[in-house]
Amino acid sequence: KIGFAFAEEVGVGDEAMEMLCEGLGSFGFPSIGSREVSASTALILGEIGDDRAVEPLIETLASSDHDDYETNEILLEAVFRALGNIGGEKAAEGIADALTGRYDGLYYSPESTDCATTALTKIGEPAVEVLMEFVTMKSNDTWPSIEGYQVSTLEIKENAARIIVDILGTRKATDLL
Repeated sequence: KIGFAFAEEVGVGDEAMEMLCEGLGSFGFPSIGSREVSASTALILGEIGDDRAVEPLIETLASSDHDDYETNEILLEAVFRALGNIGGEKAAEGIADALTGRYDGLYYSPESTDCATTALTKIGEPAVEVLMEFVTMKSNDTWPSIEGYQVSTLEIKENAARIIVDILGTRKATDLL
């Protein structure tokens, strides 16, 4: 993979990647004062583009809490961007799990959701299978968002279909959908 080759070429070995991933706070959610540092670290990992960062980035999403909304949103958006830059099916699955509230039962702000949508679009075809799970989900319920309003699963299905069209183009998406 290009990201891994780049990381190896510039000397970002296992030890350096491990240190950067620890900077995410993925081995225990970062303290409130360090979320900005974790967000910067996530963006750096995304720029490096190494697959080894995907799991720690996903762990950061999974361990997010919503006590400090503003700094938490900064961190979440940075992680979504990083996963979008790294790409791959595992990154797409992590973003999708965050969007469905699988980690904490809550949904994110419209800004974070837009950032996640951009990341999934950037990932491209590896994200299509994950997005199809949204489109074909049977539930027509509403889910609670972080801001307290209800998110319709129909809205989630429509957004997923739009992203698939953005990735595949209208003709291929129509055949799939």
